Amino acid sequence: QGRAAALAVGVEPAVLAGRTLAVLDDAPAVGSLDAVIDARLTAEARRALAAGGGRCVTLPWRGAEATVFVEGFASPRRLFIAGATQIAAALAKLARPLGHHVVVADPRSPFATVERMPDAHEVLREWPDAALERAGPDAGSAVVVLSHDPKFDVPTLARALRSPAYYVGALGSRRTHARRLAQLRERGLSEAELAQLRAPIGLDLGGREPEEIALAILAEIQAVRYGRDGRSLREGSGPIHRGSTRNGFASAIVLAAGRSTRMGRTKALAPLGGRPLLQHVLDAVAASSLDEIVLVLGPEEEAIRIA
Repeated sequence: QGRAAALAVGVEPAVLAGRTLAVLDDAPAVGSLDAVIDARLTAEARRALAAGGGRCVTLPWRGAEATVFVEGFASPRRLFIAGATQIAAALAKLARPLGHHVVVADPRSPFATVERMPDAHEVLREWPDAALERAGPDAGSAVVVLSHDPKFDVPTLARALRSPAYYVGALGSRRTHARRLAQLRERGLSEAELAQLRAPIGLDLGGREPEEIALAILAEIQAVRYGRDGRSLREGSGPIHRGSTRNGFASAIVLAAGRSTRMGRTKALAPLGGRPLLQHVLDAVAASSLDEIVLVLGPEEEAIRIA
């Protein structure tokens, strides 16, 4: 249903194998492995909500240890566009392949049509502020106001700036932006809330056509999402992909040579979400930007390769 979630599945000891605990981003945990570790496991699951990916965690359990596989599933990124304009159509076309669920809202019937917005997932013929309230933007949402009309812009921005949306931007000149800020202050928005508004919207790429403006907008959305300032890479220093600060060569060794069948089959092939447990582990390791992954197989090598 478009919500972030994390799932914890018991791996060992055998008494916990297969037990599950699920956590949604805005709700209490559902399920249980054991009351002794549920609270700590819930905390681990909530961390996985933010970080994403999967990993095995080991927790103290009744004088021994429990191994649990925890995987976070992020909610799909949403791009909410107020105003079914030419720029909106171009922005939807660029944003959709990058994984954004694109919603366009405009109460004007001639503009808000699927024919004009073929790349949007949803085209809503309603006032943008009402549509935004119903959609409930979260921390994975970006809001772009392109209507260029105060009766649409100001109510929508007031609602967006008080939401958890990570990006809020609006089209318009610097003079328009100054007037808009005054109107938002009249609605009671604080200076801290107004400081979150990206206007005039987009990075300074120099374009004027709808497609060029859309590119500048999406570039700024990406920069904000990844905590970048949008400048040329040649002006910086250090790793291109921030966070990759390690020195030397980093390798991971995945040990899958055991023959234990306490889970009813080889543990590496235990089903989890329709895929073998080992596949989840390998996917998580592969996403970590390591230089090398070494998979150690044992007597069950043929069965694992087939799976």
